[in-house]
Amino acid sequence: MRDALGGRSLASPDLDVVVEGDGPGVARALADALVAPLVEHARFLTATVGPTSAGLVDVATARSERYDRRGALPRVMPSSIEQDLRRRDFTVNAMAVELASGSFGLLDRHGGRVDLAARRLKILHPASFVEDPTRIFRAARYAARLGLRVDPWTARCEAWALSLVPYPALSGARIVAELEHILREARPEAALVALGRAGAY
Repeated sequence: MRDALGGRSLASPDLDVVVEGDGPGVARALADALVAPLVEHARFLTATVGPTSAGLVDVATARSERYDRRGALPRVMPSSIEQDLRRRDFTVNAMAVELASGSFGLLDRHGGRVDLAARRLKILHPASFVEDPTRIFRAARYAARLGLRVDPWTARCEAWALSLVPYPALSGARIVAELEHILREARPEAALVALGRAGAY
């Protein structure tokens, strides 16, 4: 929803699907129906189907999460779609299209569409970057991709998280993965400059 509403070209989109219930089970059924590869991520209650004609399809169980240490991977528990959207990183990532009723209504309880229209990137929780510092890299990537500016409150929360460096529970592999995502963007230099200005180096 973020990229579609933000005006990004979706010539070859990947799909993210959230299921209230058994997400991996739905992914297994989808992989069987499409005769497509399946990779399950049991720890996070998610699975990836594909490649398919629609790209990769990521299927996740609607979940809440808990961080035992700052920078550590979360523990996840099944939940409702409302709780799932509430635990997201940015308002623009806390939107979904409801499929079950066939009405295809937009679920947007946190103002993601308004923030996209205002070209604003805003986190949902003050400790968001502390819980998962890789969100700092994602903030730079989404801002560069969609022409968003980080709002002042989010910038202050980002600065707070950076003041707590180091994060012993944050692996180098996770940082490298985020940098690789940035380098695959159309304008990686914009994201890298934003990271440098924020002090993420």
